[in-house]
Amino acid sequence: MRPTRLWIGALGFALLAAACSRKPASIDISPKKVKIYGIERSTRLTARVLDRKGQALDNVSPSWSSSNASIVAAEAGGRLVSKKEGKATVSATVEGAQAQIPVEV
Repeated sequence: MRPTRLWIGALGFALLAAACSRKPASIDISPKKVKIYGIERSTRLTARVLDRKGQALDNVSPSWSSSNASIVAAEAGGRLVSKKEGKATVSATVEGAQAQIPVEV
């Protein structure tokens, strides 16, 4: 095989692999809203990261954040810990896809 053909074949394979890779398009969080009773209590959210076709992407975990960490802290793995009474929004983000849910303590 000539070196030119080998290089073109490798380039075609790389372009095909890039075009077929599935990227996160949305995140489905469960439950859809949370109410935590008491201070220093915790609960856990689950998130499914979905591609454009709505199929779950395995081994993709979002990062979690809270709009007000003094009310509810969002930890890795979707664990929420109440800090004081109030309302906040918790977000899950992965590669540009984001979902939010309301949380009340």
